[in-house]
Amino acid sequence: MTTTFDDLTAGARVAGYGPDPGPDRTEVAEPVKTRSPWMFFWTWLVTPHIEFGAIYVGMIAVYFIDLSFTQALLGVFLGTAFGALTHGLLTATGVRLHMPPIALGKLAFGSKGNMIVTTVMAVLSSLGWFTVNSVVAALALNALFGIKTLGALAIIVVLQLLVAALGTRVNFNYGMFQRILFPITLVLMVIAGIITFVNAEPSSGPATEWNLNALIAIVVVACMAWAYTVGWGPYATDFSSYAPTVSPKAAGIGAALGLFCSSMFLMSVGVAAAIAVGLTDQDNPVKQFTDDLPAVLGVLVLLGFLIGSFSSNTVTLGSVSKLVSLEKAGVSAAANRLVGPLLWTVLAFLLGWAALQNVPSNFEGFIMVVGYWIGPWLNTILMDQYIKRKVDVTGLLYDNTLSYKWGLFSVAIAVIGSVCLYALQIFDGGRMPHGGVSYAALGMLVGFYASAVVYGLGLKKMIAPREQQVAKRTVK
Repeated sequence: MTTTFDDLTAGARVAGYGPDPGPDRTEVAEPVKTRSPWMFFWTWLVTPHIEFGAIYVGMIAVYFIDLSFTQALLGVFLGTAFGALTHGLLTATGVRLHMPPIALGKLAFGSKGNMIVTTVMAVLSSLGWFTVNSVVAALALNALFGIKTLGALAIIVVLQLLVAALGTRVNFNYGMFQRILFPITLVLMVIAGIITFVNAEPSSGPATEWNLNALIAIVVVACMAWAYTVGWGPYATDFSSYAPTVSPKAAGIGAALGLFCSSMFLMSVGVAAAIAVGLTDQDNPVKQFTDDLPAVLGVLVLLGFLIGSFSSNTVTLGSVSKLVSLEKAGVSAAANRLVGPLLWTVLAFLLGWAALQNVPSNFEGFIMVVGYWIGPWLNTILMDQYIKRKVDVTGLLYDNTLSYKWGLFSVAIAVIGSVCLYALQIFDGGRMPHGGVSYAALGMLVGFYASAVVYGLGLKKMIAPREQQVAKRTVK
């Protein structure tokens, strides 16, 4: 089987470990023409518009953290800017080494360690966003047809499973969706955003003073915006490895700018919507967002959320069918392809059912959990790239004998430290503004930086002679 650039599911949160260096590895055809860096900009400009997640981050900043219009925008800007920067770095590395960032984790964690890290990543990120998209689609279905949310969720997950069971060519369909409907969704969201900004009166929002409490709240929002933005990194930049003719630096800049512009715009629209609409329907934030839009436009936006979430999830199911396998247990090939999708679907329904009990709190908690895991992973990867910046790591990527326990140790220390800081709220007694969410943000920041410090201090002393024999040192 030969994979071309145009077949790739750019912007999809897939589950997997990256390329297999063995004889069964999928052959990648060389591109026939030079890819423009603007292709990366365009991809990441349109992709987040199929999701409601970015908009809801902005709404939460006003509804539940009580920031003013300006303060919420400042927090969103800081978080998305930093998240887009790291996204650009990962994309540039993927283009330079012809490897997806998820596979590059082998350089920091070793073969087995990378499998452990990416397995946890698949559960937290892939399954988590699969559940979020299922819930958003269910909420859109509820808003469109008045179906009870739990029933709508059941319909969505069953239809997604049917797509997997029928063996639909997910990659092809998703590519068509991306090329045709993504721009339509982008236009709809731009129109909806302009109307929302016109209807919003900044002075009618929360009047939070500029003091220490406000500063802490801005940091909390920045952490949430950052966690959402970096959530695209581990899986969504997979396709960057298939564009070797693009300048890595230009590709990274294009991806970073595209993701920043889209995420910043959508979160800002969420901030404006929260002020314009007010807290009217906490149980269905998707409907709440479209309440202030003209009727026809509101319906089209809801359809965009419904189709976009469904399409994204079909790609996830396609990747999960390759991730979970019972072939060694004697299961037929046809049944084996359904094991992963069935497991993901059942878990998504149960998790979605629980999430519907308190949508704002559960979404906020999920975003923080994503940051707690991806933050240490990301900074360990970046520190590894910095330390090995003068090393040609190509040989290391296909050496399955290398083992880096220090990478796993760094992530484990960072995650444990983050959780311990979060647990300090038990002894707080209400002194920290905004309670548990402030401790969650503090833990996220500490985990992110602690992983790099621990890894950076340990790796310089632990680069094995065998690695130096495999790698070819180059002159910078």
